Amino acid sequence: MNRAIVLLLFPVLSFATIDKTKDLSAYGKIGIIGHVLGEDLSLEDNGSRVGVYATKKLYQKYDIYVRGEWAFNALNNTSNLSVGDNKNFVSEAEEAQTFNRRLGYLAVDLKEYGELRFGKQWSVYSDISLMTSVFNIYGSSSTGTFNFRTDGGQVGTGRASKAVSYRKSWGNFDIGLQAKLIKNRQLSINDNEVDITAKDSFGVSLKHGFLDKKFTLGLAFNEIDIQGDEIEAIGYDGGRSWSAVFGMEIKFETITIAVTLNQSKNHEISDEDIVFDAIGGEASLVYKINEFYSFLIGMNKLDDRDDLEGDFKKELYITGIDFKLHDEVNLYSEIQLNESRQSNGEKLDSSYGFGGTFRF
Repeated sequence: MNRAIVLLLFPVLSFATIDKTKDLSAYGKIGIIGHVLGEDLSLEDNGSRVGVYATKKLYQKYDIYVRGEWAFNALNNTSNLSVGDNKNFVSEAEEAQTFNRRLGYLAVDLKEYGELRFGKQWSVYSDISLMTSVFNIYGSSSTGTFNFRTDGGQVGTGRASKAVSYRKSWGNFDIGLQAKLIKNRQLSINDNEVDITAKDSFGVSLKHGFLDKKFTLGLAFNEIDIQGDEIEAIGYDGGRSWSAVFGMEIKFETITIAVTLNQSKNHEISDEDIVFDAIGGEASLVYKINEFYSFLIGMNKLDDRDDLEGDFKKELYITGIDFKLHDEVNLYSEIQLNESRQSNGEKLDSSYGFGGTFRF
């Protein structure tokens, strides 16, 4: 309990002790939605988080900065304060965490020489894979970003942990390089450790903007060396795990269209936690009706390339409306038509969500 309180008060103590030559700021958001699945209506947290950001000049020219960000559940907190790791899914038997780590890194911005980051950070892979991540509630399920039902941190495609990255821009051309400095760490599938060891990992992304960046193309690749018992993770056929994604974005005056295509090996799991090679894609369209309202529509689709037993597939169609109430407040509503099937052939229910987000 004492450790948890110290961790919680760390940003506050930083305010009191920080050198006045440094710039320090805090930020966050609170999102709450009403979610209808089948005949059930529930009130859910929608990505609430809080973060701190501090920066300082280095040699009067470059910037060195640190960032910490923690997710918190604004609705289902336990009575006792707890601070934990990244857990997207907590079973009923487990005590829900009040704060979960999302990001934590140190960076050096060398201006014309690029930027270096060290720690838990958004991956270079996500620079491309999240081109279609425009929805407030649904989406981002078919690009290989958040695999094994985690935040993608352990393999390096999502919020990569223990990572070193380098990003550099030359005009309209961007490059990203990344390595995960881990050694012999057990892999988790659906938040359960299996007898598979994660070793070396690297990622790369390339992006080029045309016509004043109204048209953008991008490619990203991530690979991690994993070794272990194939029986422990059903479907794992040995060897490395990798994921590749292609992204395209077109911007008109009032319409933005984006498409991502993904192919992967030993990177996804079915509803029965069977590891499989996948091919998938996402598409999104945002129509800005006026300065207040936007209309959104898109799809996510993911199929296996291993001919798994059963009828497993992911196929989602999303439509929604976003209302900008204020620069930092928006209200939204989305419908997800679900044509996905579980391995036993059962069709999954469609769902509907409505809510709002306040940023500060």
